[in-house]
Amino acid sequence: MNDLKKFLLGKITEDGTKHFGLKDPHYFLYVANNWHDDHVDNWRWREVESHQDHHGKVLDMAAGVGTFVLNGLHKGYDVYGVEPEIWKLDYIKRKIKENNYPDWYNDRIVQGVGETLPFPDQYFDYVTSYQTLEHVQDVGKCIDDMLRVLKPGGKLKLHAPDYRSWFEPHYLLPFVPMMNHKLAKIYLTLLGRPTSGLDSLNWTTTPKLLQHLSRHHGIRYIDLTQLYKERNITKIQQDYRLPALLARLVYRVQQVRKMFRQETHINLVIWKSTS
Repeated sequence: MNDLKKFLLGKITEDGTKHFGLKDPHYFLYVANNWHDDHVDNWRWREVESHQDHHGKVLDMAAGVGTFVLNGLHKGYDVYGVEPEIWKLDYIKRKIKENNYPDWYNDRIVQGVGETLPFPDQYFDYVTSYQTLEHVQDVGKCIDDMLRVLKPGGKLKLHAPDYRSWFEPHYLLPFVPMMNHKLAKIYLTLLGRPTSGLDSLNWTTTPKLLQHLSRHHGIRYIDLTQLYKERNITKIQQDYRLPALLARLVYRVQQVRKMFRQETHINLVIWKSTS
């Protein structure tokens, strides 16, 4: 393991231990491996490519350690990223230098926050935010500014935890949906977990995001979580030759079996009207 990857692993371990009380070194190494390798076939890009959204100008809101942006730049895509955390930006600069990536890569990931993106109006064809909205200061302002920098006819992809679920993905714990923060702090304290991570989390949900999006005119959306649910139910119905009601019951049983160990997601695609 080289020094740069050791630095990344150390930061992931430090943050996970300090703020969420995580202790499994195998988990930290798994995350570090995924974040560090910017040449691996990235599933996020596969999704973008499958819908032909890689041809325009792309923004990753909260670029993290730059895996998505760097992978896109290697592919020759016109991609940018914005990231607020200094250590992550330092890591990216070191990575670009140590791997002899083109110097202009440094211009493609800038410091900033989602509430006030450092880009002009209608600049991007595709904007994506992955596992980020639950951490921002103001979810509504982030959505507004992502729509501001999106061109008419462009597409916004939002992916984040949906806190109507019974699992919290940062603490990796069963969690009451939308748990009151005071009760959540008592719960975490009883488990011997730090509560500082809780202070960084918003209880994001699909209905909350859709309620905010309803204030914007000239947009349409699709809820991919709901779409995938209906596809899975149809597959169960076809595979086992079940009536629709029974297929839905089987699907529900499958979900209950993993509800305390797997998060559910906000997975929205929003189109901005050209008119």
